[in-house]
Amino acid sequence: MLRLYRVVAEKDADTAFSREGASGGGRWTTTGTPVVYASSCCSCAMLEFLAHLDGEPEETLFLVEATIPRERARHAPSLPPDWHERPYRAHVQAIGDAWVRSHESLALLVPSAISPTEHNVLVNVAHPEAASLEEVRRSPLHLDSRLWRREGEG
Repeated sequence: MLRLYRVVAEKDADTAFSREGASGGGRWTTTGTPVVYASSCCSCAMLEFLAHLDGEPEETLFLVEATIPRERARHAPSLPPDWHERPYRAHVQAIGDAWVRSHESLALLVPSAISPTEHNVLVNVAHPEAASLEEVRRSPLHLDSRLWRREGEG
């Protein structure tokens, strides 16, 4: 089984791996593409959450862990040399959008721009096998404020 992790606010915990939990787009997909962005390890999920944090985090956070059969995931094809750059590149987003439309797999493993030796996992929540994704754990998560506050703040 492939383990997937997401850090979410309490209000989003029930929909963390559902169509309702799908992002509004990102590095690998355009807005409106039915994809949930997750990570293959807990620490990478926390780093990704912090990298996209705007302001202070919600008071109550959860680490949601799910599994999918490993054979339902594949690695991204060869990537353009600028895949990790910001702002997000349309030709990189086209890779994820094409993968979603193809229904080749339930999940796509892509490198994390924040921690390149780790993987983020795109989950196609519109895939016919989306029901094979199973939430296995939901745990309250305390983020140490040293991770998101600068020295001398609050």
